[in-house]
This record gives sequence, structure tokens and C-alpha cells, in this order.
Amino acid sequence: IDEEISTNSNNYYLTKYSNSIFKKNGPKSYIEFFNEKLILITGTGILSFSDLKDFDNKKVNLKIIRTNLSEITTLDYIARNPELIVDVLIHKDKIFVSYLSEVEKDCNGIALLMGNINFKKINFKKVFSPKECVKQKNDYGEFKMVQSGGALAIYNDKQILITTGDYRFRDLAQNINSIFGKVLLINFMDYNYKIISMGHRNPQGIFYDEINDKIFLSEHGPFGGDEINIIYNPLTKIENFGWPISSYGEHYGGKIDRNKEKYLKAPLNKSHAEFGFVEPSVYFDKSIAPSKIAIIPGKFNNSGYNQIFLSSLGFDNEKGRRSIHNYLLNKDQKFELIEIIALNERIRDFFYNKKKNRIFLFLENSGSVGILKNNLN
Repeated sequence: IDEEISTNSNNYYLTKYSNSIFKKNGPKSYIEFFNEKLILITGTGILSFSDLKDFDNKKVNLKIIRTNLSEITTLDYIARNPELIVDVLIHKDKIFVSYLSEVEKDCNGIALLMGNINFKKINFKKVFSPKECVKQKNDYGEFKMVQSGGALAIYNDKQILITTGDYRFRDLAQNINSIFGKVLLINFMDYNYKIISMGHRNPQGIFYDEINDKIFLSEHGPFGGDEINIIYNPLTKIENFGWPISSYGEHYGGKIDRNKEKYLKAPLNKSHAEFGFVEPSVYFDKSIAPSKIAIIPGKFNNSGYNQIFLSSLGFDNEKGRRSIHNYLLNKDQKFELIEIIALNERIRDFFYNKKKNRIFLFLENSGSVGILKNNLN
């Protein structure tokens, strides 16, 4: 299917490719590339690939890659948690998968697997599997499985970045002794880790700008208050982004009687700086449910400068949701919105392919792989 999408700056074309694997096991999937092959993993952990040349022939022919994931997590746990997988990343000949672990019965955490790329079978091993977990019935009184984070980015040849959410146990984000509500740097050679930043609610997008030594984060806020954040010089100190003491959002339902206790525990002060926290680079008054964030070369749409693309989810087509937000980071490190590319699909993940000068996306509503190109490509 070819669709033309016009913005105030560009005309884009979107082609969608569907496959029965998505309909049976989706619609949540994540995208990566390796040696002219598109790699996908569904929320249930089904790993598959397709040659890029198949897309030139207007089809997507997915072939399954066997793994030992069900041996690590059990088939029963996968069946109970169809959104088990939260990201995939390939670096050189290694593939990394983050997933929602069950450390104890009804007590969940985050874990990271690593394996060698093999298109017949991949045997994963755990490189990060902490004992800390959040009980579904806990002293705080709230729990939400999808508020887990789990986004991945390579930092260097020995270290990988992973985000963690607070599972709605909000106090953990400000607890320096907890892994939750943080950005962590994991050494996948010796399995050690350190905290890079804290005070996060649910960061679902992360990108490391190696040239400028900056980490870009996209974060789900509460009711409103979604954010884009930047960590400058990540190893110099642990930055604190304020959640749940400061946020430009509100608890679901707002300041009503049944939320009084929530505001006492988590006040969501509007200012971050007044309380010693880092202000967000961008925040959204109306939630857009931000997901993937990445720097896209100006070659993609002939702009002449690199841009920051942010994808969004959302359950309707209200402006800003189910779209890609295209930003310029100016010389003052301020975000300038260039355009919103409205795809009218929940966009979980995307990947820029330099060789083809295309953006490959996973589109959840139609359960399809999308290829986005500029009209000049």
C-alpha cells in the first residue's frame, strides 16, 4: 500500500508490508538490521528476518529464527505476558534483547539477553538479570507492568545503555539504591553496571549521540507531561530528572478526592529546577505516548542538517499521536519542531537504513512493516 503524506516541509511516501506472523503474534514488534536483512522480534519473543531485496519485490517473506527464549522464561510466562519483549538491538555480530523478567512469583523486573547472530538458532545468555523486582501487590499500592522502560542503545564495544521504568512504584525513581526509574550502563563483558541518571517514569526511547557524547531520552509522562530529555556528558555525574516529585503532567483524573494520597506521595510539582532537578528539553501538555527517538541524517529529506525523529503511539489520531515528530536541535540546544508526519498508526519502533536512505517502521494498528521515503529519494 502506498500512501502520500504531506507536511508543511515535505512530501513523504509510506509503503506497508504485512505478514501472517504479525497477525498471529503481534502487533507489538521491534526492528533491527544486519547484513542486508531486516530483523524483527514480536512482543511474544518470535524472532524472524527477511532479506531487504524482498521489499524491492513488494513483499515481506519472514523466516523464523529459533531461540532458547522459552527455556529462559518458560512458555507459560510468555503466554501470560504477550508484551514480554521490550526492545532489540544489534551491535556487530551480537544481538541484545531486553525483556520483563519474573524474578519471583508476581514480582517483576527487567533483564537483558545477549547472543551471537545466527539465522538458524540463537542461544541467548543473561548479561543483566538483577534480583530486584517490584511486587504486583506491594506496600506502595500500585503496579503497572507496561511501565517498565527497557529501551536499548549501544554506548561502546563493551557497554550498553538500558532504561528502566518504575512499574508505578513511584518512590523507586528517587531511590539511588534501586535500579528502577533509571538509565543504566551495563558492561556486557563482565556484567557490572552503573546508574547514569534517575528520576524517570517510563523511558521508552533512547539514543546515544557518540559524536557529541549525549543521550536522548523519550519518556511517557502521566496524564500529560510526556518528555524529551538530554543527558550531557553521561559519565560525569548522575543527573536527576525529577519524577515523581516534579512533572508537567498530572495523576490520571487530576486533583480529585480519590487522588489526594497520590499527590501527597508524588506531588508532581511543575518546576523541576526549583527542586534541584533537570528541566525537560521538551514536554507535551497533551500526551502523545512517545516511543523511539533517533538522529536522522539530513540526506533522508534533503534538509542539509541532522534531525531528531521521535515516534509516538496513542489510541487515536489526535494531532501529535500516531506520528513522527521531526525536530532540529539548534545551537542553543533547544528543540525546534520542523514538522509532524502523521501516519495514523501506532509507531512502536523505527530504524533508518543508510544504504537505502529509508526509514523502516513497525506499525501496530495494521500489524505491518512500513517503509517511509521522501519524494526526492
